[in-house]
Amino acid sequence: FLVDDLKLPFLCIPSLDAKNLPLIRHAASKGRPLMIATGTVDMQAVRNVYSILQNSKAKFVLTQSTSAYPLSHDDVHLRVITTYLKEFSDAVVGFVGQEPGISVSVAAVALGAKVVEKHVTLDRSWKGSDQKMALTFDELRQLVTEVRIVERALGSPIKEMRPI
Repeated sequence: FLVDDLKLPFLCIPSLDAKNLPLIRHAASKGRPLMIATGTVDMQAVRNVYSILQNSKAKFVLTQSTSAYPLSHDDVHLRVITTYLKEFSDAVVGFVGQEPGISVSVAAVALGAKVVEKHVTLDRSWKGSDQKMALTFDELRQLVTEVRIVERALGSPIKEMRPI
């Protein structure tokens, strides 16, 4: 298993492999955290993956994603994050942003995503299916800054009166 040779700290399972349950079982047995993309599977397939991971006691992140490059904002469906949080209440939920810009990824964090994956490019003019939606390094810095602001602004769920 290449992940053993490379000593990777975690393993990402792309959504095209999210139905490959033998692969997921094997990856879960390796003792490394897993990040599972769900862009090409339905809810039942996500439930199947979740069940395997729960039974294996593996650490994992389920990510909402929609597999298209670049992705239209109308096709992101961020509310799936809240669906995952309700149905898989003990799971870490993340978001794979394949749309241009940072706004949607920041909103994903506001909805409860704990992990955000975005592609990064050195040059948007390069050939490739995801160059147009990938962030520049300056945009990546901006994304991190905005996410940290939202994390602080989320604050506590307890309503308290602040001193005037």
